[in-house]
Amino acid sequence: MKCPECAGNNTQKVKVTVLTGTTGGSVTGVGVNTNLDLGIARAKIKTQTSMAAKYTPPPEPILMGKWTMRIFGGLTSVIFIYMWFDSADWGIIFRLVPAGFSVVSILMFLFSFTDTSSTNKNIRNKWQVKKDLYEKGWICLQCGKEWMP
Repeated sequence: MKCPECAGNNTQKVKVTVLTGTTGGSVTGVGVNTNLDLGIARAKIKTQTSMAAKYTPPPEPILMGKWTMRIFGGLTSVIFIYMWFDSADWGIIFRLVPAGFSVVSILMFLFSFTDTSSTNKNIRNKWQVKKDLYEKGWICLQCGKEWMP
């Protein structure tokens, strides 16, 4: 496929660019110290070129719905308010913890009544554009132009 900007032939699908620029694996190690304690360690390794990192789509956003926020915020408000009243003999420091969580829960419950649909839509749209570019897009390796046929 030719680049629409520079008419060069050095083009590649974005997905191929990401996959060829990403490597990964895992390492496992076992060791024994002087007390004969056994230790096991495992590490996952993922390396990417800067170009692969640029075009890798982020994970799909998980957006909390209004009713989920209302139910969660309402229930946790009731629980923490009960804990606050029940903590009369805990001392002032320990009474502040459920009180703080109560305030956060109440604010979360109240926030659920605001209109967040446009914000959620923007977040989802930005993610979808990056995902579509990853799945269907092309890149010119000469001039850097990105496009979708």
